[in-house]
Amino acid sequence: MLLSFLSKRQRHGLVALLLGLLLTGCGPTEFSDLEMRGGRAYLKNSAVPYTGPVVAFFPSDEEGGERQIYMEGGFANGLRDGTWTTYRTNGGKIEDKYVLGRRNGTIKRFDARGKVRSEESYFNGRRHGGAVYYNEDGGVARNLYYQEGNLRAYPSPARRTMIEDKMKEGPDSDLLDIK
Repeated sequence: MLLSFLSKRQRHGLVALLLGLLLTGCGPTEFSDLEMRGGRAYLKNSAVPYTGPVVAFFPSDEEGGERQIYMEGGFANGLRDGTWTTYRTNGGKIEDKYVLGRRNGTIKRFDARGKVRSEESYFNGRRHGGAVYYNEDGGVARNLYYQEGNLRAYPSPARRTMIEDKMKEGPDSDLLDIK
């Protein structure tokens, strides 16, 4: 046998690696090649949740014309994971952060000039922390605060600094205990 110098376990690993490379190809998979089942993405006719990069395109009027990307991101075990970018027809874009299928981190919306129009903090799929909305001049138009998905009164400047310092350390149960 050609690979007889490898152990059975190594041969199985090599076969799995080659099969994975054949299924995912060299570039991202088109979103239209996936289907959602039970909240997870699968390649059509596959029993294994999809892992890898994905891209979706705006509908094109011209056949064979250059396609514009509408959305790009990645899946891990069938769940959105990492940074997802959605492009708008007006030139704006949205950058979402996901961990195991849930929004986590700062979601940013940009206008066509590349200026940040809003920043919203998420933890475990819910708004948690500050949400800042900017006007055309780049000044703050609205400044909101969310706690576990619920809109709350924004804390005083001193308390806000304490909360922001705690959030930099990472979410834990102490974050909700700040008085």
